[in-house]
Amino acid sequence: MLPSLLEILITDIPVIALSVHLIVGTVADVSVDEHRSTSPETAPMPVVGGPRRWQNSVESLSHSEYRRYALGLLSSSAGLWIARIATDWLVLELTGSVALLGIVIAVQLAPPMLLGAWGGVISDWMPARIAVVSTQLLFAGLYVLLGIIVLQGDVAPFWVFVVSAGVGIVSCLDGPSRAVLTSQTVTVSAFPNAISVNAVIPQLGGIFGAMLAGAAIAIFDIGITMIFAAAGLAVGAIATAFIRSQRLVPRPAASGALNQRGQIREAIRYVRRKPAIMLSILMLGVLSLSGLSASVLLAWMADTKFDSGATGYSLYATAASVGALVGGLLSTSRRNFTVRGNAVALAVSALPWLLCGLTTWPGVFLVAIAGASTARLIFLIGNDTLTQLSTNLRIRGRVVALYLMVATAGQVIASVLLGWIVTAWGGDVAFLLTGAFTLVTAIAVYALAPWAERPALTRA
Repeated sequence: MLPSLLEILITDIPVIALSVHLIVGTVADVSVDEHRSTSPETAPMPVVGGPRRWQNSVESLSHSEYRRYALGLLSSSAGLWIARIATDWLVLELTGSVALLGIVIAVQLAPPMLLGAWGGVISDWMPARIAVVSTQLLFAGLYVLLGIIVLQGDVAPFWVFVVSAGVGIVSCLDGPSRAVLTSQTVTVSAFPNAISVNAVIPQLGGIFGAMLAGAAIAIFDIGITMIFAAAGLAVGAIATAFIRSQRLVPRPAASGALNQRGQIREAIRYVRRKPAIMLSILMLGVLSLSGLSASVLLAWMADTKFDSGATGYSLYATAASVGALVGGLLSTSRRNFTVRGNAVALAVSALPWLLCGLTTWPGVFLVAIAGASTARLIFLIGNDTLTQLSTNLRIRGRVVALYLMVATAGQVIASVLLGWIVTAWGGDVAFLLTGAFTLVTAIAVYALAPWAERPALTRA
């Protein structure tokens, strides 16, 4: 996941997938009445909400199967961050083109955008533990392949495109399957905390991964760095494999057959019946268009504005991870979630983002990118939690896949559009344009929130 959404700031799809999904249900409060008359397909999970309690911050880690899952997620996240930084810098070394880097990111995000719904259908049928183990091994294999090609000296941009497309295809199954597996490793009462912890762990992995990637590229080379990334993913697969299936929370069987037509349309109808989801998807789409994956902008800052090279790029990525980690920690004890609260978090994230485009000092940029990442993750966790608590486990894989499709569609467009803006006018202009776009959208959603927060959960 969503690696997450996670993601995951939440960046490229493998990490993101670890933390970002879809909003449904009564958005005025995540506390829902389990006795409301709803159909099984649209009924939310019964959750007891309440005030913020800091002792709830690690509630999910009291569950042994979730601890195994969390260990695997940490290792996989570090591996994916190492691979991401190594891949980005490989593109810059081969071509020197920030615009081409944006195209590479688009190639990785295109499969989830086009095929993600089918990945959700499969995740509703395939055992989630097996699916996650399989995706981590496939990720590892792809990066081993790219590492070997680099070490042989035969690397060309073509191979980067091939591996990026493969990673994107595997991500179609990874994100929805992680969402399902998380809900099976904890009790319902611990589930909100598990979602927040799921967002914190990739940031911890990102901090370690970014530092290791910078050191490995400097000491060894990009090929060896890719092998390190694959090793982290393999360890993640092994840890996930140790989750005991008999200890997982059973999930209801999906209706119909795997090859039955109309399963994606069923998920779309499910989403359209929820009034709050339209505003939530709007906010996510705008954030995705505004640089949810900041690789292009961070690369420009390191390569052009501050001339700090791969070390600087790793430092900026680390600052983003630290900021996101703070946002995740602040969210772990949160119990109530609203559209207006999410809109405020989105608006707050736009302010330091605008500062990134205005400052000429590297120190101020580091603080600003960390602050933007903090607020962004608070927003993303709010959306993610509200979604999963309000979505029945029977259909969750498909709903999560639809949400990820919206996120990835925005990122595909943004990766190409931002590459073009950066090439034409510079990264400062890109920061200012996307920050203003996000701020205006957040203000508009806050004004429209009362419409979305009217009780609508009982409409099946």
